[in-house]
Amino acid sequence: MFTIETPGGLTILTDPNDGIGYRAPSGEIDVVTVSHEHFDHNKTEVAPDARVLRGLTESGDWAEIDETIGDVRIRSARSFHDNAEGADRGKNTMFVFTVDDLLTIVHAGDVGDEPNPFAVQDPEFLGKIMDADVLLLPVGGHTTVGPEEADVIVESLRPTLVIPMPFRTDFLKDFPDADQFTAVDDFTVGKTNVLRPRQNSVQVVPGPQEPTAIMVLEPQPE
Repeated sequence: MFTIETPGGLTILTDPNDGIGYRAPSGEIDVVTVSHEHFDHNKTEVAPDARVLRGLTESGDWAEIDETIGDVRIRSARSFHDNAEGADRGKNTMFVFTVDDLLTIVHAGDVGDEPNPFAVQDPEFLGKIMDADVLLLPVGGHTTVGPEEADVIVESLRPTLVIPMPFRTDFLKDFPDADQFTAVDDFTVGKTNVLRPRQNSVQVVPGPQEPTAIMVLEPQPE
């Protein structure tokens, strides 16, 4: 669960959860995106006044999203939640946020395809998300890609900044098989491009493409 605040004053909340150990945001939320309808990603009631963009339809198929709200263009990208074309955990939608036509943020949701989820994408769309400025990427395994698969995705997209998400922490509670997730250190071990600012947010501005860095943000417990 992340919030994205844009220069134009739009606040987006991605994949909201509630009751599993993490703090919901307290400010005004304009838009909520839901990558899929599992209980730890679709608690839209934490932002009751927001506009909700759901990545999947009621039938479980991918929704086709391409909307501009405020200073952000929001698009959807198809992927699966597992390595069996959705047979185990269903489909997943990645969201692509382009701010002022200058900065691109990709939220991968619970992508679980191995080794590369972008086989189901057409080349034209891939061209739009390659070299993303920020990639919010699961690394914890079990129900998503793990550290090794995450490395393949990073190599494919070559983002400027990778922010790891769903991984095991001491705060996760009331979650099935929580001990089967790996810690973020399993993804960062041996890497020299890791930043640990000991904070829960980062300010990103458009600029020249740089070699990929990984930033581990601090989780916010309840």
